[in-house]
Amino acid sequence: MNRTWVYAPSRTILESRWGTLLAEQDIERRAALFKTTRDSAPDRSKEPLPGELPIIGSLQSVPAGTPPPVVRIGYRSFDRQWVISDARALDQPRPDLWAARVPDQVFIVEQHSKPITNGPGLVFSSLIPDMDHFNNRGGRVLALLHADGSANLPDGLTRALSQALGRDVIARDVLAYIAGVVSHPAYTQTFVDELTTPGVRVPLTSDRALWARAVALGEQVVWLQTYGEAFASDEAQRPRGSVRYPVGDPRQPLARTPVGAMPAVMIYDEADRTLRLGEGPEAGTFGPVVPEVWDYAVGGRHVLKSWFNYR
Repeated sequence: MNRTWVYAPSRTILESRWGTLLAEQDIERRAALFKTTRDSAPDRSKEPLPGELPIIGSLQSVPAGTPPPVVRIGYRSFDRQWVISDARALDQPRPDLWAARVPDQVFIVEQHSKPITNGPGLVFSSLIPDMDHFNNRGGRVLALLHADGSANLPDGLTRALSQALGRDVIARDVLAYIAGVVSHPAYTQTFVDELTTPGVRVPLTSDRALWARAVALGEQVVWLQTYGEAFASDEAQRPRGSVRYPVGDPRQPLARTPVGAMPAVMIYDEADRTLRLGEGPEAGTFGPVVPEVWDYAVGGRHVLKSWFNYR
């Protein structure tokens, strides 16, 4: 999933690119639009991705005007974009990962090949992540569930934890505990020496109360990072599909003035906690944005600046 034309911030952009490709009759121009790789070419057929509709022939056989299959993905940390989910349009898609797009799935993403010194040790997504999801430097994706819906955990782990803690432990609890311990900057600060050897390691506790606190925190973390798709709970005031503060809450960031033109710069004013997109009278402003949000980074990559630059 690393060709620029197959993913975008909006479905409309992808539909326009797809339409342009299918309508192009010149073979050389179509190849240039497509960006042929070792794995994919306009005249090459492929097997469909798991869970997607059957495909026949190459892209050259697709009639002009055919709408593209489009799904949402986790492009970078906390940055959701759209992708054309046709195997013929993707460069080396991972069938096993696509097969794992099952109900209640959560993907865990780590930067396992390089040391990390700040930000969270892991990030979480309910959407299939791009290969550079963590911080644009590659990474590894682990799924909570196998394609058949069973837990992707070592045999006997939940049973051993249940015995050690004196309480029932299920796969979702393990995920939440890991999030509560690892998915925040204090983890990388505390274990900065250990993390010079790449790869996340998770300290376990046998303290029942401490385990419960970590699980509760982790449920909140995963709910936030998956935009409310995982660990939603009315009782815990975590609505499904929305992580916004309630209407009227003074902490809720709002668009104070609309963006009047395509912005070339993004400026943060810490004094009045305002984020400005663009300059002059056509600049859009958003607030309140607290300094912790503006400064937040994953693996050294500034999340808000990354989001802006990709657009």
